[in-house]
Amino acid sequence: MKKRAISPHKIWLAFFALWALFLSGVFNSFFGPPGAIQAFRLSRLLNSKQVRLAVLEEDQVKIEEESLRLEKSRLAQEREIRKTLGYAGKDEIIFDFTSTHQSAPRR
Repeated sequence: MKKRAISPHKIWLAFFALWALFLSGVFNSFFGPPGAIQAFRLSRLLNSKQVRLAVLEEDQVKIEEESLRLEKSRLAQEREIRKTLGYAGKDEIIFDFTSTHQSAPRR
């Protein structure tokens, strides 16, 4: 009996088919995520965290500026206290535009 040799084309085709299956994520439950997919996910996560960090740093700068303003300015302190407690200054007028009752809808 003659043994049939497997052609190099079939070997390469099988190799690329297995490689494509591995990259597609079919074998994730056995081997974990492949490096390329995991690197892509980690890259997206890094980008989102960097955006969040930039927003938080901007907020920190605003808070520090407000803190300095409140530490140095007595008028700013008084205004913030009145705003927090709901008081009005001697020369301030408060307009309340909230309605105490809801009107019935018109037909």
